[in-house]
Amino acid sequence: LEAGIAFSYMVGNMATLLSKVHVRHMRYKESMEHWENFMHREKVHPDLVTRIRSYKRYLYQHPIAKLPDFARQGLSKTLLRDITAHLYREVLHSLPMFKGLDEACITELALALQPLQLPPDTVIYREDEIGDSMYFVSEGEVRLSMIMVSAQKKKELGLRVVTDTKLSDAVSLSSDRKGKHFFQMRPCTSSVSYAWNQPATPLDTGEIGGKGWEPQSFEWSVNLQRSFNYFGEGCLLSTKGQRLATAVTKSWCMVFRLDKAALQAVASKFGVMR
Repeated sequence: LEAGIAFSYMVGNMATLLSKVHVRHMRYKESMEHWENFMHREKVHPDLVTRIRSYKRYLYQHPIAKLPDFARQGLSKTLLRDITAHLYREVLHSLPMFKGLDEACITELALALQPLQLPPDTVIYREDEIGDSMYFVSEGEVRLSMIMVSAQKKKELGLRVVTDTKLSDAVSLSSDRKGKHFFQMRPCTSSVSYAWNQPATPLDTGEIGGKGWEPQSFEWSVNLQRSFNYFGEGCLLSTKGQRLATAVTKSWCMVFRLDKAALQAVASKFGVMR
């Protein structure tokens, strides 16, 4: 009898687990049906269709551990803090910057962090933008770049980072063997490009801002293999909050965002990370 009860209990738990997996899979399928109908109706380019499918599939196969909104509204502050710390404590302990902090401080940080799952070539922020947050890499790699031109010269030229490429710049007209024309999307070689104002008086070739000149940038990467795995802290130290570089994901990334106000609150409460 006891064996029968134990077997029934095990089967019941398995059925509950399978039903949850089934519900999540059905939601994914339903979402993809809407997307497939939309892309077919709007005649979305095949390359873009592939990218959307890959993006949705990755999010389905790698669900992010994130506290749902209903939990934030339905739990006491103590329970909310504890469940959030449970979700992110292991990740926070693995980050070099947080090693050595006590559990109470880790718990407060866990409550303040915002997890983000980002696909490759996502521009997190641009150079010279005003920011109020820093980021910690938990998975993947983020590439940062800084224009090698003085701040004064950038201001004179109106030199800026441009990331919103026009569709016409990414699509070219091609033809097949039968002479039938079609549009082909060219792969983007870089997520970051630059633009500047043309001076009223033409500059000499090779001169900064002149004909044939292209801005040079200094680049570096941030990941868990480096001695530091955080970035964006420069705007928190600046009075103007200006971003010193451009940050772009080079792979699928799991990052945590920490706002300036939350960091100051934790630092003030525990007297650390100042």
